[in-house]
Amino acid sequence: MGRHTLKKRKGIVGIEAAIVLIAFVIISAAFAFMVINMGLFATQRSKDTIAQGLREASSPLQVDGSIFVRTTSDLDVNATIIPLRSMGVKYVPVGKEETVVSLSIVYREGSSVSYSNVYYGVVDTSFDPTGKSFDELAQAAQTYIDGTVEFEYNSTGQENLIVTYGVNETATFESVSSATIEIKRTDGREFTATYTPEGGTPDTKTDTTVTFTLDSSQLNGTLTLADIGVYTITVKAGSESETFTVVKGDLPAALLVVENSDGDEALDASEKGFLVLLLGDNKAEPRSIVTVEIRVERAAPLTIEFMVPESLTANAWMIATG
Repeated sequence: MGRHTLKKRKGIVGIEAAIVLIAFVIISAAFAFMVINMGLFATQRSKDTIAQGLREASSPLQVDGSIFVRTTSDLDVNATIIPLRSMGVKYVPVGKEETVVSLSIVYREGSSVSYSNVYYGVVDTSFDPTGKSFDELAQAAQTYIDGTVEFEYNSTGQENLIVTYGVNETATFESVSSATIEIKRTDGREFTATYTPEGGTPDTKTDTTVTFTLDSSQLNGTLTLADIGVYTITVKAGSESETFTVVKGDLPAALLVVENSDGDEALDASEKGFLVLLLGDNKAEPRSIVTVEIRVERAAPLTIEFMVPESLTANAWMIATG
């Protein structure tokens, strides 16, 4: 009787040991999986950190060709064009909010002038620089930041109103006899706007929202924005309404013209950019040293330094000295 009981107790102990062993195996497997998973996660994070570090330590932009400067009749330089291309990435965000362009000019007698940020973003993405001269690129950049809107009214036939803004961007309203213009600055600040009818008296208003109501005799005219900023303008004529964006800038100014653009504010690997620098009254004289620093989001800046040639030809585009 005692032997049979002992055998039964030995069997129970064996089953318990097996259960404990299986539990240990399961726990060990789960722990091993957790360790491997954490290792893979740590490896991925390390890879991302290294990639981010490399991205922030190098610039995704490079100069892609010669730098050209435009001379005046006084043998000074009032504009320059720098060709750019993205490198090692699919695209580089180059919108006004993601990019900073700093400018410094050191004159030959030792004086200098510097600006922390002169960048106004991408010129209208619908503007194609293919086949355009450098003068046309510079004029497009100037037009983009002029802050003017042209109104052209045809009082015969269909009585069409054509509104021209930006770089040859237009909005057309048919069969109209009056229009309302509502203007706001995107930062909500107060500004001054002037509407000048053709052959009429200018109407100037200052507020956070400016509205002009025009009859048919005033529909030929020009709207001018006085203060630097980005504006939304809504034109209502007849039953139609259209809202568009207008930029008012100041010189010196840097703007990007994108060739082969897909319509966004990014410089893709398949696109080429032309950074247009308009110097305004800060003309660079011969042997001046111009430094341009381009900083895009989460990347090291691209610093470009060149010298204005000592010998210049008036009213021409010339290659700068690197």
